[in-house]
Amino acid sequence: MNNLLIIIIIAVIVILFVMNRHNHITYKKEDPILDDINPEILRQVNNGKINVWMFCNNRDLNFKMNWRYPQLKYNYTYPFEVLCVETFIKNMTKHNVNVIVLSDKNIRKYVPDFPIQIKHNGYQDKKVIDLLGAYILERYGGLWVSPYTVTLNKNYSQLLSEIQHNDIVTFGTSTNIDNCYDNVVNNNIIGCKKYSPVIKKYKDLMKSYVSSNQYKYLYNHVNNDPEPLSEAIVATNPIHVHHSCKTDGSYNINSRKIHMDEFFGKMPLQFLDPSKLMFISIPYNELETDTTYVWIKSTPINQLLNSGITVIDVLKKQL
Repeated sequence: MNNLLIIIIIAVIVILFVMNRHNHITYKKEDPILDDINPEILRQVNNGKINVWMFCNNRDLNFKMNWRYPQLKYNYTYPFEVLCVETFIKNMTKHNVNVIVLSDKNIRKYVPDFPIQIKHNGYQDKKVIDLLGAYILERYGGLWVSPYTVTLNKNYSQLLSEIQHNDIVTFGTSTNIDNCYDNVVNNNIIGCKKYSPVIKKYKDLMKSYVSSNQYKYLYNHVNNDPEPLSEAIVATNPIHVHHSCKTDGSYNINSRKIHMDEFFGKMPLQFLDPSKLMFISIPYNELETDTTYVWIKSTPINQLLNSGITVIDVLKKQL
């Protein structure tokens, strides 16, 4: 009897191990991924290829206890962000580009003069990451893809060509606008040439918005939501290519913005025009104001892949 019980336990362990291996997606650092400890890193990002950039948070083991709300302590491993990065790596490495994944561990190698530390800085996460994107694009150019963006299994050759031949390439509608309106652009996905006047202006406006002259900047926008990228485009009049809100997966079939409850729900996503989709840009800034879905930062990858969550099912098809 004891031998039979031991055999059953071993069999269960083997089955669980096999299932876990099947569901786990590993992150491989291979060409043309640029290793963040490579001493030749700056030579590589200036090798003539287009640079494509994405930021991903590192595992955060800092303990923060709120005595009134002890459930708000955090121990985030950012598995969903990692899955988004996997789609970025897999679907961008098909092209002749430099794929660079940034984190708080390596950004100083690219932008030593970045004025804010990435974590625990007292600023809203999205503002800091947007500012980082502006610094990166001004210095190196290329394509900036924000965290929590799903990169689709598509041919991006046309987009990469647009980045080479225009001052700036933009997507979608500002997160401050509910309806699909392309005159005020989103800054989650941006393509541009390095040292372009429009990206320099955007960086300066973002810097004011985030830190140095924040109150003056907000005072000048009392009756309007701050839109640094749209302002920079108007101010510099660049050669500009814009892809509508049909392309970034942020609006549904009724031309209404898709919010977190739809992305992380179980009902199928109905995009505005699935045939035009190029990315799926998830409004991760909502996680800072609504803690309902903060669990997405710590749910293990194997659980996510088997969760039946709508956006996860879409994401798995891109890997």
